[in-house]
Amino acid sequence: MSKNELPIIPGYRVHKPLGRGGMAAVFLATQESIDREVAIKIMLPELGADSNSGERFIREAKIVARLTHPNIVAIYDVGTAGAYHYISMELLPGGELKDKIGDTGLPLPDALRITRQVAAALHYAHGHGYVHRDVKPENVLFRKDGTAVLSDFGIARAHDVAVTRMTATGAVVGTPYYMSPEQAQGKELDGRSDLYSLGIMFFEMLTGTVPYKGDSALSIGIKHLKDPIPRLPGQFAKYQGLLDKLVAKNPEDRWQTGAEIIVAIETLERGGNVEVDPSLASTQIYEPQPDLAKTLASTRIQTQVSGVGSTATARGPGLAIVFGVLILIVAGGGYWYWQSTSKPSAIPPQTTSTTPTDATDIDRRQKIADLLKRAQSAERDKRLYGPDDTNATALYKAILGHDRTNSAANAGLLAISQHYVMLAEKAIEQGRLEEAENQLKTAEAVFADNPIIFTRRLALKDAQERVQRQRTQQAAAEQSRQKQLELQQQQAKDAERRRAADLERTRAAATQTAQQEAADRRAREEQLNGLLNKARDYLGPNGLTPTRIALAYDLYREAMKLAPNDNRGSQGLQRVADAYLSMATARAEAKQYDEASSLIQKGLEINPSHNQLLALQKNINEQKNAKKPQRTFGGF
Repeated sequence: MSKNELPIIPGYRVHKPLGRGGMAAVFLATQESIDREVAIKIMLPELGADSNSGERFIREAKIVARLTHPNIVAIYDVGTAGAYHYISMELLPGGELKDKIGDTGLPLPDALRITRQVAAALHYAHGHGYVHRDVKPENVLFRKDGTAVLSDFGIARAHDVAVTRMTATGAVVGTPYYMSPEQAQGKELDGRSDLYSLGIMFFEMLTGTVPYKGDSALSIGIKHLKDPIPRLPGQFAKYQGLLDKLVAKNPEDRWQTGAEIIVAIETLERGGNVEVDPSLASTQIYEPQPDLAKTLASTRIQTQVSGVGSTATARGPGLAIVFGVLILIVAGGGYWYWQSTSKPSAIPPQTTSTTPTDATDIDRRQKIADLLKRAQSAERDKRLYGPDDTNATALYKAILGHDRTNSAANAGLLAISQHYVMLAEKAIEQGRLEEAENQLKTAEAVFADNPIIFTRRLALKDAQERVQRQRTQQAAAEQSRQKQLELQQQQAKDAERRRAADLERTRAAATQTAQQEAADRRAREEQLNGLLNKARDYLGPNGLTPTRIALAYDLYREAMKLAPNDNRGSQGLQRVADAYLSMATARAEAKQYDEASSLIQKGLEINPSHNQLLALQKNINEQKNAKKPQRTFGGF
């Protein structure tokens, strides 16, 4: 495929290339069936013979298609057309983060917002079992509203899939500037490697440069392993703790989830502090644990719990049972399927082999059985939550009043909570944000320890921020429109006043003025007024002299050069000619004819058709030729 060749993909009109990389080219296209603009990513045909390249390309589409999140690029279609493997995806016209960073970095609020949104995307992807492995500014794109979107999952891998971490040539997969120490060593990766890359990107957003540079991938990788954590400039010192824990050499010392990063950023934005171990700032050579996979298998659940601000021991032993159910939610893609026609509880009622020893215990168990039957019936009838005590939530909580470790009740509450989370997700997608907030409140009231609530609150917050930005943009546009209207009205009033003095010249001046930009006009107007005011002072009541008149003439000429279409300059020259007339008349009446004639000539150089100057010169000539004066010079 040449750089200028447009591929033919059935069902799409391909318009123009948008970009090209080492593996694929991206084109702007229209999906004809629904007339939707999309970006089509097409694997370069020369790579088609490489089965690994094709596998990686298709894997990207399948991975991203499973991840539905506001900050992850949306996949619409994947397929093959002739020699082309293609992915049809969301068009992101806002450009790459790399271009926005440039050489100077971003404003702090933008850097924090983008970091928070990418952290939300990574939290979601990690929760669904995927590590991106190539988080960098080139893979962060933007929608029109400024939302950051994570893309290019071409080298992403599942947490629990044993994969080869090297390419066929033996190179570590990823981008050296953003690789974590464990990635540079070719070790098994988990989500904390992506968070390290996000930390490097955060540093670059604030400073305009990456912290570790070198003349080869090897030298850069060594710096990731051995060089100290970079220090932020003084104006960003408040965020050094956040960075220290993002790019700690040892994964155990880092933030463990994207949710933790978001909480830390929001804490800093509210004026709080993030406390980290000061020793993280020193050089720490990463030494992976011998049994890292087992450690991660246990810490992943713990960090999900801590991400919502609670611990297993804080809620009693029943919570440990519930988090066993939560593992199923996360492993299943974060989605709890609601069945209206079957029992909604995921775990059957708890049983025990212990024989009741007294009537009280028998009565308690009978009450639990009755309550469970009523709760499940209420679920089937969709009486899930409400102020009375006959809804499923109230009945499940009544069971926990008798037995707080009851797994069926805990699972039932979690299922109901997740149902309201799903309603909130749908409301967010459709822009009904107030409804989404109410659904999440209900989900929290049903089962406060549902960790999925936290991630959906992040999605809701992002949606609210998008709406707020849209409102701000609309308000700014309306304010601009109002200012433009006021400016036009003022220009019309000015034009009307000038039209009263000289209609034709005012029309020309008004047309010229309307075409000038406001900023240039203000600057030019200020300079012009200065010249005109000074010229008028020279022609003022302090007495006319040839020198003052000449200075006024020069100022009016300069004013005409500055604003050729502003009639005040030409009117000023007329006043200069009138000033020469006034002085010439006085000299003529004093019989100083030569001086008078000299002044008249200067006035005629300005206005050759000045009738009064011409008449005065004629009169002087007659007087000079006559034997005695025949008339006075008044009235000229």
